[in-house]
Amino acid sequence: SDVYGARNSMVSADDVYITVDEGAVVTESVIGGTSTSHTEKWSLADGYDTDKKHYTANSNIHVLFNGEGRVDDTKLYSCRIYGGGVFGGVTGNINVTVNGHAEYVYGGSSSDDVTGNIDITINGGVYTGGHNADMELGEVSTWFGGTVTSSCARGTVTGNITTTINKDAEVHALIGGSDDGSVVGNINVHVYGKILKKNHENSDRF
Repeated sequence: SDVYGARNSMVSADDVYITVDEGAVVTESVIGGTSTSHTEKWSLADGYDTDKKHYTANSNIHVLFNGEGRVDDTKLYSCRIYGGGVFGGVTGNINVTVNGHAEYVYGGSSSDDVTGNIDITINGGVYTGGHNADMELGEVSTWFGGTVTSSCARGTVTGNITTTINKDAEVHALIGGSDDGSVVGNINVHVYGKILKKNHENSDRF
C-alpha cells in the first residue's frame, strides 16, 4: 500500500530514487523523502518534536511513478504521491514524474519545508475520487482529489518550482505553489494537457 524513501529516520545521500513500475498497484502513498507517520492517520512518530528537524532528507529525490490504483467493483483506490516527506523536510532538489494514475501529487512535503528546486512532470492522470474513497465511480459533483500541488501541503519551499502538464495528461486542479504554505522562489506552470472539473470537459479550473 505504501512506498517510502525512509521511515522514522534521516537520509543523507547524494540521491534517492523511488520507481514504481508499470503494472504495479499502490493504493495509499508514494513518499520520496522521509515519513514519521506510524498510523493510517498520519500521526507523528513517538518522540518527534515539530520544533526540531529530526527526519530531513539531505538528498536529491527522484520519484518516477508508472503505476496505477485499483478498481474494486464500483470503487476506485489510488495513491497520493509526495516528492518530499510526511512530517519530514528535504534539503535537495526534487524531481517527480507521473506517467500512471494517482489521486494527489505534492511536489514537496506534507508538513515540513523544502530547500531546493522542484520539477514536476505529469504525463498520465491525476483524478478525483481515489484514496480509498467511499464514493461511486463517476460521482464527481462532490469531487475531491485530482489535484497537483507543486509545492507543499503545509510548509515553505525555498527554491524554484516548475510544473508541466503534458499534452496527453489530465488533472482536475493545479496549484503552482503551496496549498497552505509559502514559496520563496519562482513558479513556472506549463499546461499542454487538460484541466478537468466536475463534468470533465464542461468546465476548466487551474
